[in-house]
Amino acid sequence: MTGNSNAAVPLLRDPDAFDDCGDSSDARDEKRADRAAKVERYYVLTVFSLFAFAQGVLWLTFSSIDHTRLQEYYVDDFDFATVALLLNWGPIIGIVSFPFSLWIMKRPDGFHEACVCGMALCVGGALVRLIPTIVGPALRKSSFALAFLHIGQILNAAGGPLCMATTSRLSSIWFPEEQRTFSTAIAIAANPVGTNLAFILGPYVTQAGGVGALLFLGLVFTLLPAILALVHLPRWPSHAKRELPAPIIVRVQGLATPDLLGSQGHRARTASLGEASDADADEGADPETDAEVDPQLDSASLASEDSYVVPPELDEQDSIKLMLSSRDFMLTVLCGGCISGIATAWQTMLQAILRDNFDERTIGWIGCFNGFAANLGNIVAGFLSQRDRIQTELVIGLGLQICALGLFVDAAKHGTFVGVFMAVLGTGLTYGLCNPLFYELSAKLIFPVNEGVSISVLVLLLNIFACALTSAAPHIGPTSITGVFITALIIVDLIMFLVVDGDAAATTPAIKPPEAPAREEDSPPTTPALLIA
Repeated sequence: MTGNSNAAVPLLRDPDAFDDCGDSSDARDEKRADRAAKVERYYVLTVFSLFAFAQGVLWLTFSSIDHTRLQEYYVDDFDFATVALLLNWGPIIGIVSFPFSLWIMKRPDGFHEACVCGMALCVGGALVRLIPTIVGPALRKSSFALAFLHIGQILNAAGGPLCMATTSRLSSIWFPEEQRTFSTAIAIAANPVGTNLAFILGPYVTQAGGVGALLFLGLVFTLLPAILALVHLPRWPSHAKRELPAPIIVRVQGLATPDLLGSQGHRARTASLGEASDADADEGADPETDAEVDPQLDSASLASEDSYVVPPELDEQDSIKLMLSSRDFMLTVLCGGCISGIATAWQTMLQAILRDNFDERTIGWIGCFNGFAANLGNIVAGFLSQRDRIQTELVIGLGLQICALGLFVDAAKHGTFVGVFMAVLGTGLTYGLCNPLFYELSAKLIFPVNEGVSISVLVLLLNIFACALTSAAPHIGPTSITGVFITALIIVDLIMFLVVDGDAAATTPAIKPPEAPAREEDSPPTTPALLIA
């Protein structure tokens, strides 16, 4: 019997059986898990960035519109002072809400709770601001309408620290070491992007649909990340490997005494990574206490006389003691808060600084491009920055910012648009290069303290310096504001270069505690160690 030559020939074996023809099943599963982890981490970054973006748009809503247009829509009492107060609720509430942001970032799920709480505050603020518009002219044209606007701005301002103080925490939880500066830069840039876009949206949207349309657009911006968070916002990476947290080898640079670091007690771990002890199995592994592992350190470092083991994170009391006793950390956050606060206030006062040279619209576009240049600097810093050279890069960036502001002073004196525009772009770009480096260096200097705690302190100082310069501006005059900015940059650059010791933090000698956990000589530990300052 002759068979059909066109008939399909059945496979004799499953193609998956040929191991040498492709990756093994385990390898394919691992690749799929890696891809899923990447998608998840960038989804979280996108949701967080949309939240920070919306908060920035809402904060600058009324400052982007001529106050005469607001008087026509609301009441005649809506003067320039009212607009300034609606803007200043941001730094004022940022200072007041500092203890709350510090408390929530110390919670086990602090990052997730901060995002959810911040989104709820922004949505609530956007809704409250819309109440006079929804009710109608009877409320909108009364003095009570201003109360709703102030309450809405206060609620939105309370969400500001929750999106600004969680950037480094986002990176440490969701991104590997080599991508953390980049992810921090993206997260930091999201809020200023919203602020800058508000400068453009305000005039165009109100001209097309009125002030009410601008308020509704702000609500849409806040609802988008909130809806995405309701659909899916994981607390921790679901595809991360659940390994046993490695012991931390701490080498102290005069930051704390052995009694401080040992106050929680030492806990020796003898199981290898991935093989938890019985006690750990009962308690369950906490992802937040997972330590970063330095593969270059061998087991000899664990057994050395000048090393000892402490828990991956300290409690609240010890965290505060460690921060206050760290000279380098205190100087870094003080310098970072000073420069960030003064730069923020300087940008918002460009109208007063350049009033004698250009018209209002031109100055608005100059300020907008200054902000976008800063955002570009954030992204560039994320790509180019190296974690072991943060301090050196910071010193160079501050020096370049001084040069850019010097060119700005000269160009503003002669009133040349091209010169002013290029100098403002340079100032924004160099500020953006330095900003995420302050965040990363401050978190690095007090590890294992929760990153959200260090960033909350920096954001608090940012708001204090911004309020101080804004309050002093009417007394010192607009022409002196840039001089204050340059003076602060010179002082900060000298401090970061001559005083702060950030790059050498990982090689400082250790202080041995009185009671270190004993280890058997014939069974060296199998877990790698982490060397920190």
